[in-house]
Amino acid sequence: MHPALLLVDVQLDFLEPQDLQPAREILLRRLAGILTRCRKRDVPVLHVRTLVAADGHDRMPHWARNGDTRCVVGSKGAGPPAALHEGSDEKVYAKQFYSAFGNPALEADLRAAGIDTVLVCGVHTHACIQATVLDAYQRGFRVIVIGDAIASYAPLLAQLTLDHLSGRACELLSESDFWTRFETQLSAR
Repeated sequence: MHPALLLVDVQLDFLEPQDLQPAREILLRRLAGILTRCRKRDVPVLHVRTLVAADGHDRMPHWARNGDTRCVVGSKGAGPPAALHEGSDEKVYAKQFYSAFGNPALEADLRAAGIDTVLVCGVHTHACIQATVLDAYQRGFRVIVIGDAIASYAPLLAQLTLDHLSGRACELLSESDFWTRFETQLSAR
């Protein structure tokens, strides 16, 4: 297994809703732990963010219809919380719609690095996480969703999404189960 961590839409604008489940503080603590551990184990970290031009011309159509002004390039809300900023050697991929693979540079960079497995964390389970999982699966990557490091403001829809994806397009593992498996595979080499 040669994994890379995809942090999807870990942006202040998406972490703002009070009804996020798990709660923002819990999610951020878990993401920070995973990020630190990946960096220590030299697992590549890739940050994928929804970014919109200041004039809004490239907003998703439903955002334009609803007057949604989140994730504007350069705004505080488009960035991550301080503990989850990209490192100097970590790339940020801008996307317009749901899937991280909407930015073709992501797949090209994963392939160039010999990545065969993507670890998916972030928000929102029922939207961008789902689209990213399906696109990674379609492109032939092994997909592992770290189930305790994803969140949604629609918990029932999120659970239905995970029930559908798990065992089809991805493996759903806890962070501890992933690290146990990863360490076992490393020691077997």
